[in-house]
Amino acid sequence: MRVLLTGGSGFVGDAIAGRLLREGCHVVALGRRPLRYSANSAVEFCPADLGHSLISEQIYGLLPLDAVVHAAARISFASSDSEVSRVNCAGTHQLVEAAIKSGIPRFVYMSSISVTGSPSGLVITEAAPLEPRSAYAASKAYGEFLVAHGYGSHGVYSTLRVTAPVGSGIPAGRLPAALVRNATAGRPLLIYGQGNRRQNYVDIRDVAQAVWLALQSTRSGLFNIGGSCSISYSELAETV
Repeated sequence: MRVLLTGGSGFVGDAIAGRLLREGCHVVALGRRPLRYSANSAVEFCPADLGHSLISEQIYGLLPLDAVVHAAARISFASSDSEVSRVNCAGTHQLVEAAIKSGIPRFVYMSSISVTGSPSGLVITEAAPLEPRSAYAASKAYGEFLVAHGYGSHGVYSTLRVTAPVGSGIPAGRLPAALVRNATAGRPLLIYGQGNRRQNYVDIRDVAQAVWLALQSTRSGLFNIGGSCSISYSELAETV
């Protein structure tokens, strides 16, 4: 299987790339930076800026492709960050359009559970209403719409709403990494506020497994990809 992967140099994309390679796929990595796996001859790296107006032409030059896995995104919670709309909205629009025109039969879109806002219930299902509370979350919701209502009538799609991925390679600024770093250095584990906010952590390897299963599916759909339970920040610190 020849798969176009965007965002392969990121935390989630890196895990996806590794899994696809182990399954024998030929990975075409589209992005600003090469993957960690770029030394592997199976990876074909194509430098590109997802929000650029010529991205469609670049994709046409990479054909034939059996699938697209779209993991690239500008992660920013600043309402004034124009890159969020340029990369996440305009970039996804171009990618979906190119996939349709090229007849690529499968499309996997990596979304975020943040599109549902802060539901009051203990269980968040795929039927939860969209209530994005940041420009980033709104951009992911827009991408979901493009994939389901744009690409959906042309091929098999899977939208994966990921909770809070953790594992090898997690960015240093995220709370689990910061807690472990401070604990191993003998420094205090600092948590702002009361530490009551809860997160549903999911192993990054399980996220990559979900992508691989989606690529083999013959049915389109929306799927929440999360862990088996939630944990508060204070509980996480105590565990560390």
